Amino acid sequence: MVAVALLVMLIALFAGAGVYLYWQRYNDTLHNIESRAQASSQLVAVNAQWVIETARQSLRRIDEVLGAEMVVTSDKVGALREAVTSLPQNVQIFVLDAVGNVRYADDPAMTLGGSASTDYFSRLQAGNEWYISPLLIGADKQQFFVVGKRIARDGQFVGVAVVSIPASLMAQIWASLQLGPNSTTSLATDEGDVVTRFPAPEGSVDLRQSPLFTTYLPKAAQGTYVSTSVADGVERIVGYHRVEGTNLVAIAAIALAPAMRDFWSGLTGAAFFATPVLLALLVAAAWIGRLLQQQREAEEVSQRLAAIVESSDDAILSKDLNGVIETWNVGAERLFGYTAEEAVGQPVTMLIPEDRLHEEPTILSKIRRGERVDHYETIRRRKDGTMVDVSLSISPVYGPYGVIGASKIARDITQHRRQEEQMQMLLREMNHRIKNLFTLAGSIVAISARSATSPTDLAQSVSRRMMALSNAHALTMSGIGKDGPGTTFHTLLKTIFAPYASEEGVPVVFNGDDFELGPKAVTHMALLMHEFATNSAKYGALSVSAGRVEISSTECGDDLEIVWRELGGPAAEEPRSEGFGSLIGRATAMQMGGAIERKWGEEGLTITVKLARAALGQ
Repeated sequence: MVAVALLVMLIALFAGAGVYLYWQRYNDTLHNIESRAQASSQLVAVNAQWVIETARQSLRRIDEVLGAEMVVTSDKVGALREAVTSLPQNVQIFVLDAVGNVRYADDPAMTLGGSASTDYFSRLQAGNEWYISPLLIGADKQQFFVVGKRIARDGQFVGVAVVSIPASLMAQIWASLQLGPNSTTSLATDEGDVVTRFPAPEGSVDLRQSPLFTTYLPKAAQGTYVSTSVADGVERIVGYHRVEGTNLVAIAAIALAPAMRDFWSGLTGAAFFATPVLLALLVAAAWIGRLLQQQREAEEVSQRLAAIVESSDDAILSKDLNGVIETWNVGAERLFGYTAEEAVGQPVTMLIPEDRLHEEPTILSKIRRGERVDHYETIRRRKDGTMVDVSLSISPVYGPYGVIGASKIARDITQHRRQEEQMQMLLREMNHRIKNLFTLAGSIVAISARSATSPTDLAQSVSRRMMALSNAHALTMSGIGKDGPGTTFHTLLKTIFAPYASEEGVPVVFNGDDFELGPKAVTHMALLMHEFATNSAKYGALSVSAGRVEISSTECGDDLEIVWRELGGPAAEEPRSEGFGSLIGRATAMQMGGAIERKWGEEGLTITVKLARAALGQ
């Protein structure tokens, strides 16, 4: 009977271990889906922010084209259409006067309910500068939404300009994310009205009473949750993210059932494998009667478990209720650097940094109460004094009379943390570049307007400068993953400053000898010069017509010194903190074995860059 009882206990342990492992996998699967939904909602938000900001820029240009009299003549139609060329295809333009009469429409057959009683018109008339509508459905059943701008002359409301954007643009975003069957992407106003959604709904959708607007959005600007859709009744994991600078919320919802299909398939396969094993143990329990045989089997099981623990890549150790280490596997030796002989018998606090010693009493208190500590992310100290990011899972160990200690699994998550930091860095760099490009576009228009004699001349000048800006921006990526030819420093500078050229030429003076740049050095140098030029166009000498930049290069032994001096511009004031652009510049210079020094003064900014000459040929 003792042997049978021990086998039954072994079966229970086997089943419990399986349940625990698959519960962990279930939670990991849900976490991965949540992370994907959150990341997807951020991408939807980035696309939405671009579309709305581009629509606003287009409406500003339409306002300028209309002129003081709000008259749309035949010679203005082309300028109106050109204003929306940056937006998706099939965008329609509408211009209404102060009482709601249509002054211009790309498609006269398409109506927006152009009267003073419509929501978009009344809100703009009441004083809102901008308005983004909920989902609208035209007479031809086509779905769209509008972005409207209030038009005023001498402080008086004279009408509105509207661009209608097809809701089908969300289909392209949905396809690029590959979220799986029954998954959706959408935009909604912060009032709970759907603006666009894919797959498209049959009509307007009101989300005011959904958990997003009643519970989650009031607490946080981004996050995830599980909910059943009010539109189609499908249970999904929903990621949401507010769209910066708008009243919109980006939503990416992944259907739960298809996303969990692989997990359930794996569970079924494991159950198919485990069932015969359990049945075999039950049969063995019916005829094993002798304690010696049972003890022998128990010893074999113990050896197998010990081998699993010993060969695990994770650090697995046990400690008593006083925090003294009792066992220590090979994975712990690899992770922390102590051998088993050095670690066993020592307090576990030798692994804990001084600023985290308060964690151990809390953990031991939970263990004494029989509670588990699951996936606790923290920092521990190796034998050589270096720190390591770990995820801890701690379970109580029971004896005949209750809890006698704890088993701990420590997993190195350093690579995971680095990946998260790299993702944040990429998002910050993308945001920095997008904002710079918008600012540069405004600067290029301002520079072109100084010498333009007509709208056509202005448009052509802006087009040439934008093409030159595109070529300059491409240089910042030219050497990534390539071993192609390089260029010279002066040739690179001419490309970088081409967007700022006027009839008098490029506002830059190059002093010093020219030198060759290798493929990788081209990318680094282009990123530095492009960052300096962008900041100068926003705040420095290139932001005014009389401003200019002097760039000189001097060889200093094994180093090369480049001096960037701005003249004729506004006074340069030292910023209170280092911006992301300055961080990029400093990191780029370090990759070329150098450093950057800035001096701010009344005459302008002076930047001194010292680089290793050996790095220029790479």
